[in-house]
Amino acid sequence: MPLNPSNTDTIAAVSTPLGVAGIGIVRISGPDAKSICKEIFKPKKSITNLQSHRLYLGYLYDRETGSTIDEVLVSYMAAPHSYTREDVVEINTHSGYLLLSRILEIIIKEGARPAEPGEFTFRAFMNGRIDLTQAEAMMDLIHAQSERGVYLSTNQMRGSFRLEVEHLRQRAIDCLARIELLIDYPDENQAAVPDPDEIGQKLIKPLEKLIASHEEERVWIKGVGTAIVGRVNAGKSSLLNRLVKEERALVSSIPGTTRDVIESTIYIRGLPLRLMDTAGFRLEKGILEKKGMEKTIEKMQEAELILFIVDRSRPLNKIDMDILARIRKKQTLVVLNKIDLPSKINRAALLKALGGLPLVETSALIGNGIEELRRAIRMLVLSRKELSPDNLLAPNIRQKEALGKAYRSFVGAAKNLELEMPLEIIAEDINDALAALGEIGGETATEEVLDRIFSRFCLGK
Repeated sequence: MPLNPSNTDTIAAVSTPLGVAGIGIVRISGPDAKSICKEIFKPKKSITNLQSHRLYLGYLYDRETGSTIDEVLVSYMAAPHSYTREDVVEINTHSGYLLLSRILEIIIKEGARPAEPGEFTFRAFMNGRIDLTQAEAMMDLIHAQSERGVYLSTNQMRGSFRLEVEHLRQRAIDCLARIELLIDYPDENQAAVPDPDEIGQKLIKPLEKLIASHEEERVWIKGVGTAIVGRVNAGKSSLLNRLVKEERALVSSIPGTTRDVIESTIYIRGLPLRLMDTAGFRLEKGILEKKGMEKTIEKMQEAELILFIVDRSRPLNKIDMDILARIRKKQTLVVLNKIDLPSKINRAALLKALGGLPLVETSALIGNGIEELRRAIRMLVLSRKELSPDNLLAPNIRQKEALGKAYRSFVGAAKNLELEMPLEIIAEDINDALAALGEIGGETATEEVLDRIFSRFCLGK
């Protein structure tokens, strides 16, 4: 549902998760926030007016019934010094589904309307308090899967990514201004035409670095999607339980026990992995196994990392080779499992089949090699050159796509300069790049894009 860009109405929502807890918060934003608060709140100490950025202890009432609802703490933040740059009231109450719902119902009866998901942040964006990169960083902060992810999100909320994009925009605007001056006054020669090297150094190379750093955002904020695959009874579920350090998957000697995808998140020295234990590969013997295999193949395609479990107590067969063919182009770590049992596998044939894929030996049953596996996973994921420990900027997929558009336009401008194409064509390239960079902060983002971003937020944010 599209968000309402109007600031003339007052919105309200519960801003804390519904459930039994010590504190719950109901937030009100808009021109009537203060007047609604005055109608339903009576402070313990008599005051003539609510002052901004102060807490008041008192009671919340239902004017319709005259009943006391709860003892609460109320804070009032006058515009523009608030999250939305509107008048904002936050009611700190005891938490519970019925209590919070009743308070919200009373506020709506007094003239507010229920907020849409993300509407408070949307108003902060529309009122110029934050740009689109900061709004998205707030969502990433809420969903961050690691301390590093929290750090990256917090850094972007402070505007570091926005500033870097703005620096690029200013350099591009400077190039465009010189080109347009030469187009308008070709005989006066007041400005030097930017050369391809200048565009490469000042615009293309910084964009390449930012685009590459997208990997940082995906890994540390969202976690690494990791599929555990292999033949039936290779030890996939046992390995999942060892890595998670609890019995998340049913382990049985009966082939085909796992028919659905079991997911868990683990952390390897701060690196978040979203583990997916999948149904084992074998010839399907029923509709459930067929559906399990379909899900397994789907998760294999989605995963960024594959843990391919090979049972060394059984010879390699066609199923192992079929799995290997499916995952050869994926980032894969081979786990040679069941080292506690006699080997029936031809190691030389296995290494030849793997074609250089990294291999770790384990016994998921007794725990041997599990720490070595953890280290190997972390080294494999973090060995990619995109993941720099000093990187502070990490665009999400939407921002990466916009950066890619700008990159291609700048590359086009550099090539056209080399070919000595008309300056009007080069100016068009740079204008296209500027439009793409404007999408990142929201200056040129469409209503559809804005709605898609803010609809991901929870109610009350």
